[in-house]
Amino acid sequence: MSTKDIPRLVLSFRGPEPDSEVLQWIADGLAAGVVLFADNFISFSQLSRSVAVLKANGATQIMIDEEGGRVRRLPPEISPMKDIAEYGRQKDTAGAAADYAAVSETLVQIGMTTLLAPVADLQTAENRWLTGRAFSADPVAVSEFLRATIPAIQQTGLTACVKHFPGLGSVRNDLHQQQVIVTASASTLSERDLAPFRTAVECKVGAVMVSHAFYPALDSARPAVFSPLIIEGILKKQLGFSGLVLSDDLAMRAIQNSLPIEKAIELSLEAGCDLILVCNDRPLQRRAADFLAGVSAGR
Repeated sequence: MSTKDIPRLVLSFRGPEPDSEVLQWIADGLAAGVVLFADNFISFSQLSRSVAVLKANGATQIMIDEEGGRVRRLPPEISPMKDIAEYGRQKDTAGAAADYAAVSETLVQIGMTTLLAPVADLQTAENRWLTGRAFSADPVAVSEFLRATIPAIQQTGLTACVKHFPGLGSVRNDLHQQQVIVTASASTLSERDLAPFRTAVECKVGAVMVSHAFYPALDSARPAVFSPLIIEGILKKQLGFSGLVLSDDLAMRAIQNSLPIEKAIELSLEAGCDLILVCNDRPLQRRAADFLAGVSAGR
């Protein structure tokens, strides 16, 4: 790696106010910004102040997971988002777009930059752990929701981030807990799982988050987040994506059970990731910041 790879971290903090350590990492150029979680929120005005402090220290990325349903960080009085699968069952693309537009307008008022949604994964019989987080099992239906929701988000000035490339339709277990090998063929992945991501790229989505799963049909040696074949070869060259590429959270056990955070960061950057998420684990964040500080210093 070289210093052109700095800064790349997107971190998190506990409580309503960003702490001095994360602010210093941002000010030092080791972190591009943060992902906000539910415990960072007390009120609209408080969150606005926190975002202002982060930006004053140099943060360029202030993100939030507000998918709807069980993955939401904001209270109902601020976010109208319902369970994502409910929009799918009702075939309510207009409602999903309107609700995403409403929450995006609020986030822009607060000063945030990126919404880590919509989910482009398929809900299948294989990935029941993802229940409620996907619009449909049908890639055509998911694509229709992306055509409606991505512009609704981005017209507010917020960046939308689809996830989890190249798709979790065949991922049987939760990657927060363990590594998973996807046995789907290359043709199945191309025709089924990748179809919504093609649509997202056509809609000029601003960011894509990459999965931690192994896809041997696409890369026999590396999980997607470490794979130039998947990130550079498929996402960027085949699909023509030119926006920001995010790793999924490298603090998840799918990664942490297999190799050190320092190596995970290095491999993610070499594969083509632009931003590296390390969340909810301060010791890991310290190691990540120390590693990038060493890279920046030329060690």
